Amino acid sequence: MLSESMGSTITNEATIGAREEEEADRSQVRPAGGAVIAAAGVTDTGKVRPVNQDVFGIWPEIGLCVLADGMGGRPAGDVAARLAVMEVHKFLACCEPDRTPPMAWDVTRGLAAGMLVRAIEHANAVVHSNGFLSAARRGMGTTVAALLVAGPRVVVAHVGDSRVYRFRGGALQKLTEDHSHAELYLKWRGEQADPGVYKENQHALTQAIGPAPVVRVTVHVEDIAAGDVFLLCSDGLWNGVPHETIAEVLAGSTSLDTTAGMLVAKAIDAGGLDNITAVLVRPLRALCSGH
Repeated sequence: MLSESMGSTITNEATIGAREEEEADRSQVRPAGGAVIAAAGVTDTGKVRPVNQDVFGIWPEIGLCVLADGMGGRPAGDVAARLAVMEVHKFLACCEPDRTPPMAWDVTRGLAAGMLVRAIEHANAVVHSNGFLSAARRGMGTTVAALLVAGPRVVVAHVGDSRVYRFRGGALQKLTEDHSHAELYLKWRGEQADPGVYKENQHALTQAIGPAPVVRVTVHVEDIAAGDVFLLCSDGLWNGVPHETIAEVLAGSTSLDTTAGMLVAKAIDAGGLDNITAVLVRPLRALCSGH
């Protein structure tokens, strides 16, 4: 299911290409009932942006969550984000061996990770080609962060500065590294980095989905432990809410949907300067490695 928030309207898509708009809550919850994951997501336009260019999708039956943040400095960022999320799912749904979910694949690090990378590369090709359909779409782009649970492991892949975190044993760890000039500057200068220079380059991406015909996807595989919760979020959340505050909210979590809403509310209270999205994912305990 794919969702985006436009004011109080949420758009759900149960099948690719079918669009149904309904007045609803800002959150989307997909409980586990025979699924690979339990997950919930909340998105909000914020207080400044005229439209919400964040889009996320949750498909518990194949253990997939995808988040995209359309590039505001380019045209049709919302279109790029929606296409990217839809196409990642479409690729993986079509590639399920014998129509079984990824958790039932021959779960080697190479297979699951390779499939997710190929799905994101496919999404990039689709967004890039769609950019030539009209002048209004020329050069459109988006970030992507994706999580795929496959057996006792989780594959994390991303392009741009949307992030994936893991909350384990009371500690919050960032699993992705922003594809931005700010991140490159931080690596170069280390402790001598000027916070002002870092902030100036924070939104200058080195990688994005759509602008170029080829994209380099960063991917890695992590073992799942019992109790793990993963957070996918756009920069509207992590740039507005301190790392420590995110960890505190997750530590007091009662339910995924409530917690996702609390995280978004924190970002709104901090100014809501950008679109804000938080997606929380809990792999089913039966899939965890147990350590």
